[in-house]
Order: sequence, then C-alpha cells, then structure tokens
Amino acid sequence: MPRKILLPILIVAVLLLAVPLVLVLARPAPRYLSVSGEASVKVVPDRARLTLGVAADGATAKEAQAAAAKRLAAVLAALKSLGVEEKDIRTQIISLGPIREYNPKDGRERLRGYRAVNQLEVILVDLKTVGEVLDAAVAAGANTAGGIGFFLSDPAAQRTAALARAFKDAQARASSLAKAAGRRLVGAVSISEEAMTMPQPETFLRAAKLAGDATPVEPGQITVRAQVRVRFQAR
Repeated sequence: MPRKILLPILIVAVLLLAVPLVLVLARPAPRYLSVSGEASVKVVPDRARLTLGVAADGATAKEAQAAAAKRLAAVLAALKSLGVEEKDIRTQIISLGPIREYNPKDGRERLRGYRAVNQLEVILVDLKTVGEVLDAAVAAGANTAGGIGFFLSDPAAQRTAALARAFKDAQARASSLAKAAGRRLVGAVSISEEAMTMPQPETFLRAAKLAGDATPVEPGQITVRAQVRVRFQAR
C-alpha cells in the first residue's frame, strides 16, 4: 500500500483510539458524601419480667433452708394458680449463709443464725396480670423483690422499622448537603449499622413496700433507636 494512503489511515486509527481516553478524562470524578442517620420507634412491650423470692431465717442452716423451701412452695403454687406456666418460671438465685452480729462491747462477732434466700424470675405474657401476680406472690410468702422489667418477645420488626427510618434520615441529610454544594445524589454505595439500642423500662420494688394495697403497674413504651452511616455518591 502506498505511503500516501497508509499515513491518513494511521492518523484516523490513532484518533479513534484516543477518543475513549478523552471521554474518560473529560468525565468528572465521582464525589462522595458520608453521613449518619438516626431514628427511633416507640412500641408497647408485650412481656413482663418479674423478679421476686423468699428469704427465711433459722437457728440452723437446715431450719433456714426448710423455712425458705416452705415459703417458696406456697409462692410457686400461687403463681401457677394464676396461669403462670412452669416454663416461664426460673430459679435465679439460691443462697444460704450465716447471720452474724457485731458486739461493740467486746468487738467480736457472734453467730445469730442462718438465712436462706431463693429468688425467681417470672415471665408474664399477659401484662394486665402483673399487679395481680405480684400481690398473690406476696400474700403467699414472697418477701424479696428485685424489680419488674418489660420487653418485646419479638423485636425484629421494630428493629427493621428503626433501621429503615434511620436510612431515610441519612438520605435526607445527604440530599441537603449535596444540594448546598450544587450536586445531586446518585445512590448509596455503602451502609453500616452504628448502633441499635432498646432500653427496657424497669420498676424496682422495695421489700418494705411489698405488703400494701393492690400494686398498680403500667408497662409504658419501649423506644427502639437505630443509627446508621451511609456513603452516597454525588454528581
């Protein structure tokens, strides 16, 4: 092929190969925005966790343990009579120890007897019965209490809702920032969960106040909070 014909062909080929490179160089580099979003969902709990038990003293360890066992049997019977199932009752603490008294006159301690403690954790499905169950347990012999906690049996739906709202919050923040910079969001390129909290409201009961009028109990609401970090591409 003559050189006069070959040279124009080579020039055209070089130009064609350079076009994609020119387009790539002309395309603006992608910009990214990294923002956090947070949201919360309030929901009424559907389960209650009641902590209560018995404590009994005796001259000997055997006497203390027997007295505590008798009290506990009466408490368990009262719980079951109100429909609390065995699977929802769990022994939490069992303890037996000496009771000592300090004598300021001679600076010595003396053994006064023994104390046995048996504490239960009770899960209640019907929140309307919390006060009734507590009162029945006290009437049957329960004389120690830790508190009442409320929780969700299946928090997955609330967690998902909180995460979805947190993402929308991050998206709104990123959109505002992009608009202020004269750009627009293209889409999310990465999402990470930063925090998920679900505090459980709890009411603490004092043993001194157990023997009183009917106990009113209100479960209130649980707040499920979520926080995410999202990286958006902007143009």
